[in-house]
Amino acid sequence: MNATKRFFIDLAKAIGWLILVVPGGLTIVMILAGIVGYLPYSDRPGPGWYGPHLPSWSEVSFYLGFAVYFAYYFVFWAPLLFVFARLLNWSGAPRWLFRTLAGLASGVLCLVLAAAAGWYVAISAFAVDVAGILGIFYGVVSMVWCTPEARPDRSAALRWIVAPVLFVVFLGALAYQLLPAKDAQSMDINVLTVEPGSQSIRDDARHLGLTDTQITFLESSGLHGKLRQSSQFSQSIGNTSKHAKAIVVFTTPGRDVVHFQSPKATTVLYLQTERQWVKFPNDAALLKKTFTLTSNADGGVGIQIE
Repeated sequence: MNATKRFFIDLAKAIGWLILVVPGGLTIVMILAGIVGYLPYSDRPGPGWYGPHLPSWSEVSFYLGFAVYFAYYFVFWAPLLFVFARLLNWSGAPRWLFRTLAGLASGVLCLVLAAAAGWYVAISAFAVDVAGILGIFYGVVSMVWCTPEARPDRSAALRWIVAPVLFVVFLGALAYQLLPAKDAQSMDINVLTVEPGSQSIRDDARHLGLTDTQITFLESSGLHGKLRQSSQFSQSIGNTSKHAKAIVVFTTPGRDVVHFQSPKATTVLYLQTERQWVKFPNDAALLKKTFTLTSNADGGVGIQIE
């Protein structure tokens, strides 16, 4: 069997064992916990001891569904863990050192992923800890089965330097994912439409929360008629101390798909003119990320944020 084919077979084995041991093992533990009286998840009333009982099929189905959802988290990280283990083996690390570093790396990874996936079901700290312990078991025992026993004969310096460096790099990659997004902010999107008319938009604009400066800009652009709010959307990701707002004014109803750059911790007004979309203020700070508005002839607008 050639080396490439062997590599992918071992990769499939590593991913399969990881999903079986961690999501699968955690599911069994959570079911057993319920039997002895401990609820390992819940938003209300919360995890805790509520008396022993035999789980219903709906409970078992819930746990199995969570296991499948949890397994998705390993689609990206399981191959990286496997590559980490192969590089450890390439460094010539002794088996005890290999087991130690692989166990720690796998344990920390499973602990973090369990906390991330479990957030959606208000999982208990106990269940997260169990996932970490199962991860350690996988790294210490199962990773060895997916790694060739033969190791290159490296110098002592290489073995004792490369292996810890690989471990730090792997944990660094994991820790990087936990850092708050650089451009994290909350953002509101207000979509306004104009019904053509002779009346001033000033009263409507004030009622909709526009500033005097924004109203003056719209009036200077020749905008008249009835100003209405078509739709509104709010999004909050990460650090909500930063806030951005986009005001989009449609003047010509119709089927259209328009992409706008998201404002960066500021307020931006986008106005549809006969020839193009105009931004106000012109020097407003923008992100590379965009949001998309899909309008139709009856005035409805769909919003999609990148």
